[in-house]
Amino acid sequence: MIKTIATRTALLGSNLQNISRFATAVGIEKTLPTKKPDFLIRLGYKLGLINLRYNPANLDMSGKKMLAICAEYPDVGEWSETLNLPDTFHTWYNITLLHIWLLFIRLRSEGSEGHLLREIVVKVLWDDLNSRMRAFKIMRKRHVQILHSKVLMSGSMLAYDEGILRNSDSALAAAIWRNFFYAKDDVTAQELAIVVDYVRKNIQHLMDQTQEDLIGRGELSFLPLGINAPFDPNMARQRIKYSTTWPDWSHQ
Repeated sequence: MIKTIATRTALLGSNLQNISRFATAVGIEKTLPTKKPDFLIRLGYKLGLINLRYNPANLDMSGKKMLAICAEYPDVGEWSETLNLPDTFHTWYNITLLHIWLLFIRLRSEGSEGHLLREIVVKVLWDDLNSRMRAFKIMRKRHVQILHSKVLMSGSMLAYDEGILRNSDSALAAAIWRNFFYAKDDVTAQELAIVVDYVRKNIQHLMDQTQEDLIGRGELSFLPLGINAPFDPNMARQRIKYSTTWPDWSHQ
């Protein structure tokens, strides 16, 4: 008999703390999306007619680097091996989406710059998907795949937001099971625990990163996959360098 998600999340036990308390502690409720700037305001930003802490060219560069890091910093091979995931475009995309969502939580506290950076990251993501699909030998109906990817992004981010702001760990675990693991019946409680732990610790990790590193330079790091896995600053710097000098990105 296929286990229910309630049974799976009940098995997480002491590995997880209450996510809603954590969300309150780092102020996620206060950083929920506000109304996006309308077209004229966005144009004013880009033309330099409205003051920003960083100029539009700087933000454009930072946004491109942010997407490169979200796409390349995670070791997809490690994620696939640890979580029993197939080596496919969809696995890469789901891992990338999860990291973009973590980044977007951080950017919600950065006002107008945060809004603009989120738009840049999304635009660069769609521009990048064609080359990604070629790498995974997806040769036909790419426009259909891109449309599906856009729908998946909206649904996943909404589900993750709702999951982390609910009153139980099982809500986030359920969102991850449905959207990251595609509700597969062979996902283990340990695999769910690893991803929930990863989300929890990296929200705090990103909150601790400076505005200058993040907004000014577009550089961010993530804590490693694995419960209690130690953070290696040297390895993080290497991953950032690798991500932002990878051939397709270094010429952006």
